[in-house]
Amino acid sequence: MICASALALCAAPTEAALAAGWSIQATPAPAGAKLSALYGVSCPSPNACTAVGDYMNGSSADVTLAPSWSSTTGWAVEQSPVFAVGVSCASASTCIAVGTQTERWDGVGWTTEPIQEPPTATYGGVLLGVSCASARVCTAVGSFENHRGRQVTLAERWNGAKWSLQPTPNPKGASSGFLKSVSCASPSTCTAVGTFDGGAAELTSGSRPLVERWNGRRWAIERTPRPAGASIVELDGVSCATAATCTAVGTYLDRAGRAVTLAERWNGRRWSIQRTPSRGQVDVLASVSCPSKTVCTAVGHYLNGVSVSRTLAERWSDGRWSIQATPNPAAATFFSDLKSVSCASSSLCTAIGFSDAGGMLAERFS
Repeated sequence: MICASALALCAAPTEAALAAGWSIQATPAPAGAKLSALYGVSCPSPNACTAVGDYMNGSSADVTLAPSWSSTTGWAVEQSPVFAVGVSCASASTCIAVGTQTERWDGVGWTTEPIQEPPTATYGGVLLGVSCASARVCTAVGSFENHRGRQVTLAERWNGAKWSLQPTPNPKGASSGFLKSVSCASPSTCTAVGTFDGGAAELTSGSRPLVERWNGRRWAIERTPRPAGASIVELDGVSCATAATCTAVGTYLDRAGRAVTLAERWNGRRWSIQRTPSRGQVDVLASVSCPSKTVCTAVGHYLNGVSVSRTLAERWSDGRWSIQATPNPAAATFFSDLKSVSCASSSLCTAIGFSDAGGMLAERFS
């Protein structure tokens, strides 16, 4: 389905470069598209990326997309069999995309792969994030509604032939739990992040950050700090350069009720909050990619003084986060959002999302 904020005519944005290194890439409009958006991207090499999204055609029907990019041909629009919000590519010819179902790219075409439904699910699970440590080892995370009507965490593992369920814990007393993103530094080490609601048992209201770690045998919840005075805390993206080096990003509401960016870092022993800069009235980090232990890039959006959404990118290097200048399509009037980022190296990143000017939005840092 098209995100409600992505109500835009689909047109290819013009190339626009900034001194900081981000530039808008031309994205071709699907024939007959009225609305379009991209939600996830994976770049297994500096020369290849795959994204997932959807568009609304002239008959107001939803059409799923899996555009690909190469350094020689640019972005090319391709249809896919299922709606997906996350994608991970072990190579240019091996990708897994997840959403309400999963699909696999073999270098020629996309094939739908059935997932294993949780036995206590009243409705099928939704997978929001995926990470492939190799072509035959992928982990996907999300949530499902159980027989008690509660949303609970979900994880499934791909072994190259089929998906299988992995038991995941939920915080004690939680009324709901969601896993939104996962990163696997190796086949036996994965970290997933999301949020949970403590329900009536919590002394403070609002959602709390949730981090779970796979050690090759089981998933376990890790203690995660919450910013002082925060009423709502959400972790939306995670990236692990090594098993002992992970960064998670998201958003929280401070004491004044203002949404500000959040970054937390794992050093192999514990999680700690990192100081991140803010730019507008509302600041959101939706995704992060760390190609090395010393460099990370996070993307999202911020609202300026007139409540107009604009692209946001922040870079972690030399031990601190700083805001990067990012372009917005010239014709974008109300919103330009970046939803996902993938860095093939410390100096090459691709971010995707949508705007009300060009529908699908792709930007590249080099």
